[in-house]
Amino acid sequence: MVLGIPLGLLIGKAYGWRAPFILISVLTLITMIGIAVLLPRIAPKQVIPLRQQLLTLKKPKIISAQLTTVLVLSGHLTLYAYFTPFLQEVLHLNANWISFVYFVFCIAAVVGGGLGGWSADRWGSVKSTLVIIPAFAIVIFLIPVSTFSFYLFLVVMVVWSMLSWAITPAQQNYLIKTAPESSDIQLSLNASALQLGIALGSAVGGVVIANHSIVNNAWVGGLFVLVAFLCAIFSVTRPSIELLATKERFEHLQKESV
Repeated sequence: MVLGIPLGLLIGKAYGWRAPFILISVLTLITMIGIAVLLPRIAPKQVIPLRQQLLTLKKPKIISAQLTTVLVLSGHLTLYAYFTPFLQEVLHLNANWISFVYFVFCIAAVVGGGLGGWSADRWGSVKSTLVIIPAFAIVIFLIPVSTFSFYLFLVVMVVWSMLSWAITPAQQNYLIKTAPESSDIQLSLNASALQLGIALGSAVGGVVIANHSIVNNAWVGGLFVLVAFLCAIFSVTRPSIELLATKERFEHLQKESV
């Protein structure tokens, strides 16, 4: 990621937009061959029907946590999916500077992912989530007002990038601890929530650009993240799944004793 995005931009500029896709295809084919030849065979796990996986979302604590992921990624991609035209139109950067910005962004993202996992281990997933998400919203709101200075923008962008990757480890840690009996399912659904958020944010960002200035993508993205924060608060304030299960068993025993 750190090298791929800026390298792709440079290759595209030098050899045309098709060149990065050809390179990706070749590298993917090499990777597939390497996996088939070098990795040992792994016995498949029992297949869990889709209906059974979706039934785990009946609990408000779980579905609101998954929705948090969707909204955070939507807010992020509302701007990030159109980051190149943002850099061109607002900061008037050329291709070389855009590659540099992406290089810095990607390094910060990798660092942020590590810090997100560390903070979840150090302070717990709940505290980490409730700090990272509002901070993420604030930083997105700061992006359009920091563009008068390229160096100030870089600082804000680095924080934005770090927070964009810091939230995922905290969220996934929260899902594992909230629903340990279905943690595999929740992580699988969370990956789907990530992709849904990417698609939704990209679509919304396109609508904003088509009707308004690209600067407004940041404002809309920040609003998405604020709604995600409300979902996170709702999730962490719901009773734990273990407590709900104990309550259901107690109520069941009460009915049997009557």
